[in-house]
Amino acid sequence: MPDSIAEEVEVINSGGPKVDDLPFRPDVSSDLNIEACLDRASRLMRDVVIRQLQSMVEGEITSETPPDGQILDTIGSVVQSIVSGTSLDAHNETITKLVINQENRANLLNNLILTHDYERLVGYLKARHLLEKHMLACLERNDLTPSEALAFMKIVQTETAEIQGHIASGASSINDIGALLNKVDYATQTGEKELAKKFKNSTPHDREIVRKLIYKLSKVVKKPT
Repeated sequence: MPDSIAEEVEVINSGGPKVDDLPFRPDVSSDLNIEACLDRASRLMRDVVIRQLQSMVEGEITSETPPDGQILDTIGSVVQSIVSGTSLDAHNETITKLVINQENRANLLNNLILTHDYERLVGYLKARHLLEKHMLACLERNDLTPSEALAFMKIVQTETAEIQGHIASGASSINDIGALLNKVDYATQTGEKELAKKFKNSTPHDREIVRKLIYKLSKVVKKPT
C-alpha cells in the first residue's frame, strides 16, 4: 500500500491498480464486519481525490491559487510591525475599517449564510434522492456478496430508524398557511409597507374607517360562494 498521495498517483500513472481493483471490496470469506464495510467510504472518497490530482498532473484540469486578499495582507503587516517593534499607527485606518461593529456584521452574515443554507438544502436533498435511488437499485442485483448485503442492510436500518424518529417527533402545526406565507413573502411585506405609507398622515378616525372597510371586505372574501 503506498504511503503518500504522491506515491498513489504514481501507482495509477504507472498502470498499477485501478479504482475498481483497489483492495477495498469486502472479502466474502473473512470480512463480515458491517462497520468496516462502511468505513471504506472514506477510502473511496480518497480515490476521487487521487484521480483529481492525477488529472491535474496530466494537465486535464487546472487549479489556480486565489490571491491572499487584503485581510491576510493586513494581518501580515500587523505581525511584522509587532515583530519589528514598529508603530501600528499606519494600520489604524485599515484595521478600523475591517473590525468595526463586528457584532452587527456577524449578525448580518449569519443571516445571509442561513438563507444560503436554504439553497444548499435543496441541492443536497436532490443529491440524496439521486444517491438513494442508485443505492436502492443496487439492492436488486443478484450478485451481492454477504458483506455487501449486510452493509446495505445496515444503511437501510439506520436510515429507516432516523426517518421514523423524525416523523414521530412531529412539527408545529400551521393553522393559517396563508398568513405564514405572507409573513415570509418579500413582495407582500413590501406592498404592505408601501400601503402603510399612504395612510401615514391620516387621522385616527380615517384609519378606523379603513379598518372597518377591510374587515367587511375580508368577510366577503372568506364567505363561501
